[in-house]
Amino acid sequence: MALDTALQRPIGLNWDGVQLRQGIQNLSRAQRVAIVLDRRIDAERKVDFKIQNTPLETLLRTLATQLNLEISRIGPVVYIGPASTAERLRTVSELWKQEATKLPADVRSRLFQTTLSQWGDLAEPRRILKDLLSNAEISLPEIDKQIPHDLWPAARWPAMPLCDRLLLIVSQFDRHLAITENGSLALVPFPTNAVLERKYPLAAFKSDLATIQAQVSRATFETKGNQLIVTGLAEDHDLIQSFLTGKKSTPQATSGGTSVYSLNTSASVQRLLDQLGKLLNLTIELDEDAIRNAGISLDQEVKVSVKKVTVSELFKAVLSPAKLTFEIKDSTVIVRPMSASKP
Repeated sequence: MALDTALQRPIGLNWDGVQLRQGIQNLSRAQRVAIVLDRRIDAERKVDFKIQNTPLETLLRTLATQLNLEISRIGPVVYIGPASTAERLRTVSELWKQEATKLPADVRSRLFQTTLSQWGDLAEPRRILKDLLSNAEISLPEIDKQIPHDLWPAARWPAMPLCDRLLLIVSQFDRHLAITENGSLALVPFPTNAVLERKYPLAAFKSDLATIQAQVSRATFETKGNQLIVTGLAEDHDLIQSFLTGKKSTPQATSGGTSVYSLNTSASVQRLLDQLGKLLNLTIELDEDAIRNAGISLDQEVKVSVKKVTVSELFKAVLSPAKLTFEIKDSTVIVRPMSASKP
């Protein structure tokens, strides 16, 4: 896919007090990648961000981590927004498409119709929604009641199904689309616990089931007969599919030298570890007993401010203030208290 290729292209940024919206718009145009910045984010804030020779996807994850945000993908679009939305957006999109198949054939075909969307500066999202739905001859009540007045900058989204375009808009108001008992559409609160259940042939995992369970630690696994039932996020299922097709999930090396990272943020140790694991495609393994016995809480907040550091230096900056240390083995980072001796 074109987006996959673009996201693996190594680039660099040198932001010094750059307005977030302007920086994202410039990056989007330069890389020809559609990037949606959630309306709830302070787009006027000035950002210092320097990174070199890094794949675009890793760069965006690093930037999002610095801003205490996360990224997600829907079709040809990269979304940057609050973790509460970004973590579930792909999953909600998949569930929404499954639900839409229950609609009458004519409505379903219009919801899955693929076309681009664009609007000028100071556009009202309520009006954008109404125009999209009107063009598709689909009714959605209570738009004015549930979508507050707002003004959005000009944008051009690449071709994607109408159902995804609608979701990208309403999710920024913490809303989602659902099908009522009478078969009509309605706006409902954005689901905070959405998961996908998929079945896989158990034989496909052979002796590697423990390995994939460690890599997809957020998901739940249940064996039933000759099937493995996995319940998790869409990204968890992506990892499983990559494993089954032989595409290894290892950090991407870039040409021209070692990748370096910059980070300036405050967050809990647990959140930063989760973010870095996803950012660097590493498995985080916690020595939970030792950490608990040392009286260390992963919920404690740490402030990290580093520029142009290696992966090891990045983990040191996150863990040292919490009196934790680490060891990197292949694609696994083992975290333990500084007082714990290495086995």
